[in-house]
Amino acid sequence: MLPSLLPLAITLVACNRPDYGLTTQLLSLEVSSPEYGVFLGDQAAAVTGRVTPAGAQVSIEGQAVQTGENGDFNATVLLDGLDYRVIDIEASIGDQVQRQRIPVFSGHNPVDSWPGQATARLTTTGLDALGTTVGGLIDATGWDTMITDAIPSVDTDYVDVYAVGLTHQPTVATLVPGEDGIATTVVIDDISLEIEINALDGWVVIPIVVGFDSLSADVLLEPQLSSDGMLSLLISDATVDIGAADFKLGALDGWLLELAVDAVNSLVEPLADLVLQLILDQYGEIDLGGPLAFQTDLLGTSLAAQLSSLWTDTQGIGAGLGIGIDADASSADPTIPTPGESDGLDGAQASIAVHEGAVQLLLDDTLISLLSDFDLGGIFGSVIGAGVQGLPGGDQAPSGDGWCISMDPGDAYVVRMKPSLAPLAQLHMPDFRFTAGVENDGACEDWLDASLEVTIDIGLDGGTALDLGVEVPDGALLYYGADPDSYTQDEVIAGLGDQLSMMVDLAGGLLGLDLGSLLGGLSGDGTATDPLSTLAGQLDVQVTDSRKLYNDDGSWTEGLYVLSLNLFAE
Repeated sequence: MLPSLLPLAITLVACNRPDYGLTTQLLSLEVSSPEYGVFLGDQAAAVTGRVTPAGAQVSIEGQAVQTGENGDFNATVLLDGLDYRVIDIEASIGDQVQRQRIPVFSGHNPVDSWPGQATARLTTTGLDALGTTVGGLIDATGWDTMITDAIPSVDTDYVDVYAVGLTHQPTVATLVPGEDGIATTVVIDDISLEIEINALDGWVVIPIVVGFDSLSADVLLEPQLSSDGMLSLLISDATVDIGAADFKLGALDGWLLELAVDAVNSLVEPLADLVLQLILDQYGEIDLGGPLAFQTDLLGTSLAAQLSSLWTDTQGIGAGLGIGIDADASSADPTIPTPGESDGLDGAQASIAVHEGAVQLLLDDTLISLLSDFDLGGIFGSVIGAGVQGLPGGDQAPSGDGWCISMDPGDAYVVRMKPSLAPLAQLHMPDFRFTAGVENDGACEDWLDASLEVTIDIGLDGGTALDLGVEVPDGALLYYGADPDSYTQDEVIAGLGDQLSMMVDLAGGLLGLDLGSLLGGLSGDGTATDPLSTLAGQLDVQVTDSRKLYNDDGSWTEGLYVLSLNLFAE
């Protein structure tokens, strides 16, 4: 009997269904959660709201959901490890349709945890590479001329002996970091001291060469950072060792040879002491220059940085940096970890800790503002309008005096850094509005309105220069005047992505950010006598890796990454 009674039961239920006024009541969709652009941490999105009339159909992400007697609905949407998700909620009844697209983000807003700081390290590998450069800087001081001038001459009634010059191989410095400073060994090979013997008032002039296999000096360098940002090196524990001399006296004999040997020995014996005294007198404290700070302008955005602290340990030289974006750079000691060799930096010459909040603030005031303020009139508007006409169905646009185009990146966006170089980071703008209309007599007739999920991949061209790439993985046509049979939504969204890519390329060119230039700016006053500026001129900065930077206890501070760098060319 049950099968035969089922149609009757359905009929009775249908007859008793209340009248919701489906044919007269206007459709209304209210979404109470999630909040537009909310950051959910590691939680799922709880979607709740109400539809009126209660009998209207509701779908979330294309899946129908059940509504209560008063039109309430709820659902849970997982982010599944994604940086963001656009929750598409649609209600419909008859020919009425209401739609809301709500972007939500995983994690937290990186700007909220941005510490206003960075940390950096010159690694043991970097110190090895720096040793060659330091050797060149030592040779550039003219120490060999100072030594020659400091060697005393021998004057007798018959013979004068004096130093003429000093030649040698390029100086090489080995730098070994420790808690107390940098143990530095300077080695100079193949030293030749040229001495001249002038006998009998110039009747006999004989050149003599005294050779040494090598000279080595060991010192402890202690970096010092003054309150006004000037950097210097204190030298202590200096010792000098010089090998046995090899005389080339030429064709001398008799009393003249004996006199020459005695005279040359008197010049050579104090050579080690002269070098040591030179180190202590001339290099007891080496002023490297400064201040180690800079401030630059990027399309109206002030970017400032200054070295706030400096120290050495067994892993290299550590540094704290204050960073200011439209603000002064902080001089406080760092509160974030300093990258070390345990962070996978083996082989890297240097490293720098970067927080994605800094990248977001920088792009907010530059790239995003630039996209918001683009002048889309005139010739540029005509070019974009021609692109809109080239979309599927675009040839159906009415004729007019021109195009009125507008872009709005929206208020919901986030930057997420990545443990890679391609991309290094991504800027997500999941509700990027693009609208186009046809202008007639100063009025704009709507033609297209789209919400685009825009992701800008941020990479580095040549290892340092900002490189931008645009992806539009999805989107929605909120209005399009073309015949629905002449296009598909995916085709139009892809075409709009091409148009947007052209504009982002233009914006990236205007921005012109280069990490190498910024690092070079943090190197002193740029004068020819400033050693830091000389050193900066030899930098060849390349970013080689990006990964999460972990705390000492193994935890991760959300948004904190470490970039591996090479500073000197191989």
